[in-house]
Amino acid sequence: LLGKGQAAVSQPIFQSVINNPPQAAYLRPAKWYLALSHLKLGQEQQARPLLEALKSGEDRYAKSAKSALEAM
Repeated sequence: LLGKGQAAVSQPIFQSVINNPPQAAYLRPAKWYLALSHLKLGQEQQARPLLEALKSGEDRYAKSAKSALEAM
């Protein structure tokens, strides 16, 4: 949905993954894509805490979060 320009529709899906502990393996990707959806909708204030949480890590999401924060 996010890739098809339906960022607002995708947000509850990503949020449900974040709120569902059994899906912990998907936590970082869900935070990343939720942050992206916020950025696509011009909601930088909502994206910032997600990106801040992601930047501490050693994965691709950390790198991308750092880049996104620098661009804000």
